[in-house]
Amino acid sequence: MHDELDFAAGIVKLKIGGGTGGHNGLNDIIKCIGTKDFNRLRIGIDHPGCASRVSNWVTSKPNISDRDLI
Repeated sequence: MHDELDFAAGIVKLKIGGGTGGHNGLNDIIKCIGTKDFNRLRIGIDHPGCASRVSNWVTSKPNISDRDLI
């Protein structure tokens, strides 16, 4: 299960395998288990709108309306 910037808050999709798209958590999982072939439950957290804000966005608590959706 991991956060997904490319989905609106609360959108959930299941995916099997694939790349990391630069997601550090997925990079760590693949490094630990040695394969990209695993089930991924992707949970949308929306995007802050500016690439320079992404790091803070994914490590901060979501706002109340997004939290309810998630």
